[in-house]
Amino acid sequence: MMRTFANILRYLLLKILHVKYGIFHMLMPKDKETLLFLCTGKAFTDNLRAFYDFVVEAKKEKAVVLVKDQFLYKSLKGEFPNVYSANSLTGMFQFLKHQKIIIDNGDARLFFFPYYLHPKFQSIINLWHGIPLKKLGKAIDKRRKESFDIQFQSYSYFTVCSEFEKELIETCYSVEEIWVTGTPRNDQLVKRDSSQLESYPYLNKKTILYAPTWREQGNQSSFFPFVDKDLAMLNQFLEEKKIIVITICL
Repeated sequence: MMRTFANILRYLLLKILHVKYGIFHMLMPKDKETLLFLCTGKAFTDNLRAFYDFVVEAKKEKAVVLVKDQFLYKSLKGEFPNVYSANSLTGMFQFLKHQKIIIDNGDARLFFFPYYLHPKFQSIINLWHGIPLKKLGKAIDKRRKESFDIQFQSYSYFTVCSEFEKELIETCYSVEEIWVTGTPRNDQLVKRDSSQLESYPYLNKKTILYAPTWREQGNQSSFFPFVDKDLAMLNQFLEEKKIIVITICL
């Protein structure tokens, strides 16, 4: 089993963080009633935002938001009452204080650095952001062979849309319990609300999503990587059929 020098250093760092945060959590009394939403991206959207809005609207539990991106934090600070910067002592205090941590991304523990998430210390609830129709996490042979187990993020709970997706997640990640609940963002699709048509008129038309994405080999996705493509002909066809194509290239 080949492990690189960099992975050995990551292993040592994670061991130190495990001990350090173990002491912090042992000393810090926990708020078990409030949900802490850990936003690691550059936008507070998708499942994390959808579930946050639900919690706030339902008023069944309190919610706070911890934001890693400094520009996002500044933009949210005036809009939300309980938003904290992850790059501050106050943010660190909020993280250590709360028992329930809600995330929707991050399958490596160092993804959250300098924070350290572990089900032994807190309830880590992952809403995720897609369906694993490709290999992820421990299912990637090269990554599993070269990495130490501690490098993979583990979770207390993981939400999925179906039993099929549940089986896929079980092969990718270490999860104590997987809930077949549906995806929070998809709740918007079943609401009888046409107000969004004003901002997104394509929602009322035939729409195709074209989204080439990440691959385990590390190669970047190409936009329309077809040798026989004819974009002019494709555009003419879409106009005739009144079809809108939304493209996202990651």
